[in-house]
Amino acid sequence: QWLFLNKRSFDPELGFAKSKECDRTDIYRDFWFSNDIPVAATVRSGSAILGLHNSMTPRSYANLSREDVLSHPSLLSRTLKFLLAS
Repeated sequence: QWLFLNKRSFDPELGFAKSKECDRTDIYRDFWFSNDIPVAATVRSGSAILGLHNSMTPRSYANLSREDVLSHPSLLSRTLKFLLAS
């Protein structure tokens, strides 16, 4: 179940939250950096992904080079790599 913000965008991590009481930063980090969810779960045809929240992204990830980001195993990196190849 996805939480749609409008017809053209959504925050995919909200659909995977374990609890509504979870901290939004924890939800974001768990979804984008701590799971094996396939890239297809983040991509919806005709929609924009609201995926990158700089204030919630781990500092260690934010400081990576472009090459390191694209080779990182996180869902965010895999999604970015997919979108760049599309």
